[in-house]
Amino acid sequence: LLRRGTEVSKRHAPLWQAWGVLETRHGTTEDARDIFQQGIWACAQHSGGQSGGRRCARLWQAWGVLEAREGDHAAARRCFSRALDADNRNVAAITAWTKMEEELGNHADARSIFERGLKQFPASSDDKMTLWRAYEVMEERAGYTKEAQQVFNRSMREAMNANNNDVLTEKTDR
Repeated sequence: LLRRGTEVSKRHAPLWQAWGVLETRHGTTEDARDIFQQGIWACAQHSGGQSGGRRCARLWQAWGVLEAREGDHAAARRCFSRALDADNRNVAAITAWTKMEEELGNHADARSIFERGLKQFPASSDDKMTLWRAYEVMEERAGYTKEAQQVFNRSMREAMNANNNDVLTEKTDR
């Protein structure tokens, strides 16, 4: 069914992603890799650079998860990096990459990825709040309660500043 879908709609990234993830779950990792690659080639946008553009980000992210599960962390990092080159606001890629780094004990790298990701979003966006929360939870899981509290405080300070700015803007617009 998914194969037929990609034949009919060659540039539909979610179909390619679903097919690759299905192959991953069935343990046919070589097939999954091939499908992710084919999907990236099919979905790449002319102005998308080497990473193929926004449409390809979800494929790179899913491929990165596959490589992380297979233990090829260098390949996973390349895939996650490509996902963020394609779409620097891809929350799934940011959180998957930071989770892998956390599991490997690379907390400094995970923090750096979170910090870069947070810079891509407006202050009170839902996606940014999702990243703040994931960052805080990572610190808690690692036993870094002080750092978790600092992340929480930063997120609240930023959200309150954004809300105050919205209120001021509304008042001046009247």
